[in-house]
Amino acid sequence: MSNQSITADPLGGGNATRKSRVSYYFDEEFSLYQVSNTHPMKPFRIKMTDSLIKTYEMDKKMEPIQIDEDYIREVDLTKFHSDDYIDCLRSISIVNKEKYLD
Repeated sequence: MSNQSITADPLGGGNATRKSRVSYYFDEEFSLYQVSNTHPMKPFRIKMTDSLIKTYEMDKKMEPIQIDEDYIREVDLTKFHSDDYIDCLRSISIVNKEKYLD
């Protein structure tokens, strides 16, 4: 017989009873942008998700996130992405998106 303790957390951690903090971010302007026809992030999906969250009042149980633009400029995204990709993100706009289709 083993002395291993059994936890209620299916992932094996001991924090099953701790309340998680859930945050929510939505930007109307961002929700209008479609990366490509094959990319799963679609304006309709973003708006539908926002609508469902608000309809079921889930937003009242979450902490809204206000993103400071200065903070975004300071984040070192190159820890996770290539320099070329970061340059693309900084340069792309609705006006010049055809330039980045590949």
